[in-house]
Amino acid sequence: MKSIDATGLEVLDRHECLELLSAASLGRVALSMGALPAVLPVSFCLMDDQIVFYTGAGSKLAAALEETVVAFEVDDFDSFTGDGWSVNVVGRASVHCGFLHRLRLDLADVKPLVPGPLPFVVSIDTTIVTGRRLLAHRAPTTEVTGDEADRRDGR
Repeated sequence: MKSIDATGLEVLDRHECLELLSAASLGRVALSMGALPAVLPVSFCLMDDQIVFYTGAGSKLAAALEETVVAFEVDDFDSFTGDGWSVNVVGRASVHCGFLHRLRLDLADVKPLVPGPLPFVVSIDTTIVTGRRLLAHRAPTTEVTGDEADRRDGR
């Protein structure tokens, strides 16, 4: 039986989340830039339970060189049916200099979002993986007001 959270969203287990991640190609890395949050899009693939992408010099590389803990998010939403899902990952970012990671990214047909050289390969461990699915045809099991939902989400 599927688990439903207090807001009526289906809770996805780790296996389901990794399946959704493996089928996606565009995600967002959330990291800190100058003590402020930043969310940056990347094209990626899932390799050996790690999120892997190309990058150039900049904030994503700096975070990986420092082995910073970052967040990663992927989602999909069908505006026609109202169904959708979201997967969030928290893990340590790191840089890979070896040829093998570049070759595997090329074989996975990962296309960087920006033109120009992106000589570095970054991976994010999938230490914490959470996900939710919205099924528009399913009514929530309990009614939750906007204020109550915000409190539950820590807002």
